[in-house]
Amino acid sequence: MAFSHGTLARIYVHTLDMSGYTEQVDLTTDVDIAESKPLNASYVSRHPGHRKSVLKLNGGGYDATAGANAAATWAQIAEAAPGHPYAFMPAGDAHGRVAHCGVVTPDSSQIVVAGDDIVRLPFGMLSLEQSDFCRVLRALAAGGTSPGTAYNSGAGSANGGAAYLLCTALSAGATLTVTIEHAPDGLDWEALVVMTALTAVGSEVKVVAPETAVNQYLRVTWTLTGDTPTATWFAAFGRR
Repeated sequence: MAFSHGTLARIYVHTLDMSGYTEQVDLTTDVDIAESKPLNASYVSRHPGHRKSVLKLNGGGYDATAGANAAATWAQIAEAAPGHPYAFMPAGDAHGRVAHCGVVTPDSSQIVVAGDDIVRLPFGMLSLEQSDFCRVLRALAAGGTSPGTAYNSGAGSANGGAAYLLCTALSAGATLTVTIEHAPDGLDWEALVVMTALTAVGSEVKVVAPETAVNQYLRVTWTLTGDTPTATWFAAFGRR
């Protein structure tokens, strides 16, 4: 069996790579179960209902420098936005690897000091939207040549999905526009999702309607314009 080592794992939240601050990631998904027992039945009937996911980042080292985890977590707690995308890759973010993605909002943050140990910033987040079982279409990186490498999922699907884009660095004056494309054969490509153009670091989830067909092959294409522009970003897509 091919097991994965924990040092390969990566966790990105909104515009920050949290991998260097986090010692443990706990991602749990629960399904509410309702029970009923009709008078004429001898058994309990159980009915699955709402799902919820909780993401906790444990043991993170506290870093108060600009753009690091202390500032990033405080900004997310302080702002009124309904949440930000995250991507958790238990086996790393290489192309085609599994990515558990969703939208979260912080619901707890602690600063822990213990003797001569480093200051820690455990961070708790509650998922607001449906979690998606995705595949990485582009690892978090700068540079690269568009279009990206195609991912062969083995079969098409007909239930839509969700595209995730997380950009952690974008040079001043640059504009990044990312498109998720699909093809039935790896040759005849067409746009599936066009993400909102970014002119600053940011993140986005775009949902493909449930009745939409998603072809077997997926890839990302992008344009990066500006005066010697640079961008560091990640993309994944999950079928539903």
